[in-house]
Amino acid sequence: MTPTPQQEAILSAVRDETDPVLVRARAGTGKTTTLTMMAGVMPSGSNLLALAFNVKIKKELEKRFPDWTQIMTINGLGHRAWGRAIGKRLILDEKKLGRLVTATCREAGFNADGDQWAAIRWAVSQAMLQGLIPSHYPQATGLVPDDEPTWAAIGEPMAMTPALLGFARKALIESIREAFAGNISFDDQIYMSALFNGVFPRFQNVMVDEAQDLSRLNHIMLKKTLGPDGRPMVVGDECQSVYAFRGADHESMNLIKAMRPSWIELPLSVTFRCPRIVVDRQHAHVPDYEAHESNPLGSFSVAPPKWDLAKLGCNSGHGVAMLCRNNAPLVTIAFKLIRDGIGCHMIGRDIGKGLKALAKKIIKPEDMAPAMATAIAEWRDREFSIAQVKDDQAKMDRVEDQAGCLTAVLEGSQAKSGQSLFEEIEILFSKESGAVTLSTGHRAKGLEWPIVIHLDPWRIPSKFALKNPAALRQEMNLRYVIETRAQRSLLEANAEEYANA
Repeated sequence: MTPTPQQEAILSAVRDETDPVLVRARAGTGKTTTLTMMAGVMPSGSNLLALAFNVKIKKELEKRFPDWTQIMTINGLGHRAWGRAIGKRLILDEKKLGRLVTATCREAGFNADGDQWAAIRWAVSQAMLQGLIPSHYPQATGLVPDDEPTWAAIGEPMAMTPALLGFARKALIESIREAFAGNISFDDQIYMSALFNGVFPRFQNVMVDEAQDLSRLNHIMLKKTLGPDGRPMVVGDECQSVYAFRGADHESMNLIKAMRPSWIELPLSVTFRCPRIVVDRQHAHVPDYEAHESNPLGSFSVAPPKWDLAKLGCNSGHGVAMLCRNNAPLVTIAFKLIRDGIGCHMIGRDIGKGLKALAKKIIKPEDMAPAMATAIAEWRDREFSIAQVKDDQAKMDRVEDQAGCLTAVLEGSQAKSGQSLFEEIEILFSKESGAVTLSTGHRAKGLEWPIVIHLDPWRIPSKFALKNPAALRQEMNLRYVIETRAQRSLLEANAEEYANA
C-alpha cells in the first residue's frame, strides 16, 4: 500500500530519528498495516520485538513483518522470562488451575458443583490478573493487598462466599509453588514473570499495539524487556481505553510515556472504516478524528417507537449488531428476537456463568415464578444498600445490571421454576451463531459490522460514574467504541420499544 501522509510521517520518525515513537491511532485507522510499514523501514537486524496480544495477531504479523524480526505474544514473552528465571524447562499445563481447584476442594472435603468450581477457578485468575500475592510468599511484593476486602471484591461478580474465596486463595498458593517447579498455566506466564523476578530478554526496539489496554503487570514486563536504553514504539488510542474492569490501566499510555523523557508523538487519525456521519459525531470526544475522503456519508438515525428490524431496513438481520452498555437490555432483546424467529448470538459466556452462579445463590431449584421475582428484588435491594453505604459506584451499577438480567431472563423465558431459569441462562449464552449479534460495548471492541444499533444510548454515561472523572472518561470512551463499530449505518434505539408479535 502507498502510505498516507500520516503514515509517511510515522515512517520517517521510525526510520530517521532515534527517540521513542508514540502513535495515537484512532478507531479503524489501519494500526496493523501501519505497524507492518514501521517494521519495513527499519534496518535489517535492528533487534526488534513486536508484541502481539494473542496468537491470531502474532500469526498475522509473522506473515507481514520482515523475517528478521522477533514477534511474540505477551504471554510468550512471559514464558521465556520465567523459564530463564528458574532455569528449568517449563511445562505449560492448560488444565493446571482447574486441577488445583479440584484438589483443593477435595482436600477440604467439599464437593463443589460445576458452577462453584468454575467460580473458584475464575477467582484465582482474577487475583493473578490484579497482581495479588498471598502473604505465604513474602519474598515478592504484590500490587494489591492479600486481605478480605480485596478477595471479596474479586469474588463479587460470581457471587462467591468467603468459603469459596478461601479455596481460591489456597489454590493460588499451590499454583505459585508449582510454577517454581516449572509447571505453569497461561496466567502464570504473565503473573510469575512480572512479580517473581522473571529474567526478560532485552530488545533495543519494541513495538506495542493496543497500548491503552496494557495492565500494570504488562507495564512491568515491557519495562524489563526494554531495559534502560531500549526504544519503545507504541501504538494505541487512549480514547478506546475501556477495560479498566479487566485489569487494564486507564492511564496505560501515560505510564508508558513516563518510561522515557522524550517522545515523538504522531497522529493516525484518518479512519477507513467509519462513514463520515459517524466520524462527525465523535468530534466532541475525539477532535482529531477524520474520515478518509473515499468513505461514504453513511447514515445515522433514531429508531421510532415500536421499531423492529424490518422497519429499520435491516431485513433478516445479517450484518447487524445490537450493542449496549449493559447486559440487561440485551437479554430482553434476545428473547424478543427469538420469539420473532430471528436467530441471535450473545457474546460473553463468562457473563452467563456469573448470572447462573448468582441465580443459584439466591433462588432455589424448586422456586416458582413469584418467589423468584421476590428473591431477585430482595437481593437487589440488599446489595444496592450495602454499596450505597460504601459509596461503591461500580458495585451499584453491577448490582442493577445483574438484577435486571435475571429479571429479563425470568420474564422473557417465562421459566416456571428455578431449575428451568438456570437452564434458560445456560442456553442463552451458549448460542454460537445467529443473524444478529448482541454484545456489550466492551466486548465489541476490535469488531465491526455494516449496521450497528446502539441500544439505550441514554445509559451512557452511567449515573454511577458522574462523581468520578476517571470513570466518566471510560464511559465516554465506551460510547466512542460502540459507535465506531459501524461501517455503514448507525442507529439508536430503546430496547423496551422493540415491537414483536
